[in-house]
Amino acid sequence: MMKPLRRRHLQIWTVWAIFIPIGMIAAYVNIPKKVAGELIQIDSGKALPLVINSIDKTNYSVALRSSEDKSQLQLEWINKNASAYPSSLIYKVSNEKQELKDAELIGRVEAKDHFYFPLKNDSTAKNIFVLYDIIHQQKIDIIKLTP
Repeated sequence: MMKPLRRRHLQIWTVWAIFIPIGMIAAYVNIPKKVAGELIQIDSGKALPLVINSIDKTNYSVALRSSEDKSQLQLEWINKNASAYPSSLIYKVSNEKQELKDAELIGRVEAKDHFYFPLKNDSTAKNIFVLYDIIHQQKIDIIKLTP
């Protein structure tokens, strides 16, 4: 190496020797702190008081709930144990043969937990729900909750 090239090389490595530790310290300081006592998962909400209809299956139970004045509807989903289908979607359909692309997406159920999904209050609609596995792209179950 020539003398100017050695000098330039030394200058570049000196800059790296200064900025790399500063960058590491800045990155460590900017790591967000976990808040103690705060749940990481999203709050699933509260159940409405009246149960209109419910179905109890082996792995889960489903209930159609409403407010006391029947102005709000809610779908309650309770997984009893760890689901065999970890990424499942719930669709509301008007009949059992309806395509899911035309259906209303209600929500996603995952692990063992309670889930509450708000529903549109449509008195003319049938309460037929399809549980769909998005990984295997197949219908798992059809749930009919008629009031």
